[in-house]
Amino acid sequence: MERDTRTAILELSRRGQSTRGIAQALGVSRVTVRKVLESGEVERPDMERGSQLDDKLERVRELHLVCKGNLVRVHEELGAEDVHVAYTTLTAFCRRHRIGVVEKVPAGRYHFAPGAEMQHDTSPHDVEIGGRTRRLQCASLVLAHSRMIFAQLYPTFAWFYAKTFLTEALRYFGGAAATCMVDNTHVIVAHGTGKTMVPAPEMAAFAARFGFAFVAHAVGDVNRSARVERPFDYIERNFYPGRTFTDLHDANVQFRAWCERGNARHRTKLHAAPVDLFCPVSRVLPDPSLDWLPVRQGCDQSSDRVLVRGAGASKREASAGRSGEKSLGRHRSVRSPRRMSYSSRWSGIASWPLWTGSTHTPSASAGTTRS
Repeated sequence: MERDTRTAILELSRRGQSTRGIAQALGVSRVTVRKVLESGEVERPDMERGSQLDDKLERVRELHLVCKGNLVRVHEELGAEDVHVAYTTLTAFCRRHRIGVVEKVPAGRYHFAPGAEMQHDTSPHDVEIGGRTRRLQCASLVLAHSRMIFAQLYPTFAWFYAKTFLTEALRYFGGAAATCMVDNTHVIVAHGTGKTMVPAPEMAAFAARFGFAFVAHAVGDVNRSARVERPFDYIERNFYPGRTFTDLHDANVQFRAWCERGNARHRTKLHAAPVDLFCPVSRVLPDPSLDWLPVRQGCDQSSDRVLVRGAGASKREASAGRSGEKSLGRHRSVRSPRRMSYSSRWSGIASWPLWTGSTHTPSASAGTTRS
């Protein structure tokens, strides 16, 4: 019983109220009123309840060692010795006496200032698309200070997908944090790990254009990137169940809306919603009209092709374009002399201007020379 209720019982009794009257006024039983009046104390007396196992403490400790911490076996052995208690009684007894209880050591606590760090990672997810289960790559970017999240799905994840995703994510956030923490993924990393990591030149140049730098945590130190690691489990348990997706584009549209709702939801541990903690970063995004930016232009409903403008192609790809449509790989082809297109059986992926950095373009029959 709360302290205020006990105080009220004693005060009403002092004013001459009967036991029945006090019980009706406070909504408690008359037995409770009598017990409080008999004790005459405002503070509730400590209730020390004994356990059937109190006199078996040392035996329980011994059995815990013999049974290698298996409390089910401890319970069975106690039953064989005519000590019959409920299994929950045994587990509560062990917790109270710290038998088999291992203290959890915090891995550490990280504090991030607004705009100081964002964390990026990918995770393979099995998603039902158009009635068929597909293994997709879920890419996520989280702002470390506010926990704002942006995530999308891709058939695979290579340089082009990485730059496309990060561009969309940074546009969603309105800018980039000072550093982007990654987990030594080969898509970003050229060589080295942790503090000695050197990003691939193409990704380093991409990061420089947006005004941030890639950094990596030590191998195996997953807690360092927990801001982005933890939401993957939540995505699998909360986003996919009960939702249907006609194609990859539909899944990503729903994914974006899900992220927006999640960013606006109040978090108990944060005492606020991520969007309320979000501080617009000071770095300004580059001009979206630049050709190197992978800008979504539109979607062909017949083929689900998403047209995206991006970085220039190589001389070899440019020369191949002069001969019209020519296959350059499993999913890559030249559609016109000045535009490179990527497509796959999943969806059209990208289309961007060909390399035109030189006034001289070798013919298709002339071949190429490696420098």
